[in-house]
Amino acid sequence: DGFAGSDQDVLKFEQEVAEISCVLYLSAPPEQAKERLMKRAQEMRTGETEAAVAALVDADNHFSAIFDYYVGIGRGRLVNAAGSADDSFAIAATCLKPHIVSLLAGPGGSSLRICEALEVNGFSCVNPEALVAEFAQQASAQARATKQLLDAGQDPEPAVVLPLVLTALRAAVARSQNRIVLMNYPLTAEDNESLESRFPCDHQFVWLQATRAEAMDLDSVVERETGIGSLLESERNAARHFGPAVQGLIKAMEVKKCLSKVPCSLAVAKPGPGTALERVKAAVLAEVRRAVLPSSILVVGAPASGRTTFANKWSERSADTMHLDVLELLDKELERKTRRGQQMAAMLAEGKSIPASFIVSLVTELLSAVGVRSAIFEGFPRRVEDIPALEGGFSIER
Repeated sequence: DGFAGSDQDVLKFEQEVAEISCVLYLSAPPEQAKERLMKRAQEMRTGETEAAVAALVDADNHFSAIFDYYVGIGRGRLVNAAGSADDSFAIAATCLKPHIVSLLAGPGGSSLRICEALEVNGFSCVNPEALVAEFAQQASAQARATKQLLDAGQDPEPAVVLPLVLTALRAAVARSQNRIVLMNYPLTAEDNESLESRFPCDHQFVWLQATRAEAMDLDSVVERETGIGSLLESERNAARHFGPAVQGLIKAMEVKKCLSKVPCSLAVAKPGPGTALERVKAAVLAEVRRAVLPSSILVVGAPASGRTTFANKWSERSADTMHLDVLELLDKELERKTRRGQQMAAMLAEGKSIPASFIVSLVTELLSAVGVRSAIFEGFPRRVEDIPALEGGFSIER
């Protein structure tokens, strides 16, 4: 808050203390800012004159210069602070809301490890079942009671699961990982309400859709090819997934238009090499990625054709869309001497070019940190050969 005096101070901070994930610039008209400062001076009896207040407002120009530096590389978010403090906070919170994907899967689908596969796309994976199993090994009375429930084939108490999930989510956000996949959680409308009230987020549900028969058929293939699972475990999973609580949640999310359906059965496997299970996973993963990956618009054209002007105007139409001049982003990563910048400097020192996969990974991290789900690319990709790397991290809208 209020840091720093110049863009050079910010660069020094990044190089000596920590990299900056996002810069929020709270903007209000100068006259309104002066009025607020005068009111504060009168209430606190600081004795500031109108001239002193005017000078303070005018001195804010260096903050806008810092913002301009970071907005050019996608790390700046403008917040309209002309309204009340609560209104300004609500706008700022929207800028930084994490994107949570709840992946709901029944027997078979839950064994495809889709959650973990999305980590290469910049998502952090949170598996409540694994968190509960680890918690059940502790010595507390609550942990022992949880272990007894698990040993009896029963679900743990919601009061146990939610705190574990919240701790994992907050830890991910603290690492600037704002895109998170939750595996099979929440499973009831009540749990969803509890989660969203304690962890405000942009919440999306993806249902690996299958009938009970299709799910059991897929699960039998999983058991046959991997040796993992049992009939009893499959029946328990099916009873939970196809029960009224989970199906009621799915219908509720469909009504809210935050549900994506991805077919998940043996029928989706495409002909080709690999086992049936591998081909099912490849087909399901491709569709899940289309549903959850950030979208992108590619702006190409000759010099002076208006690419930058178009990209700026288009990005202004949506607060959830960011214009990225990729060449400027790479230059400033080098200038800021960030972790990525140092990696690029080492590549360039060896005479190597920056691979497209590196650029996609960098941009994926950036969008995750600032809570944006759509990007307009200028200056990338530069070759047809770069497109597969881009498609590995983004869905190309147009």
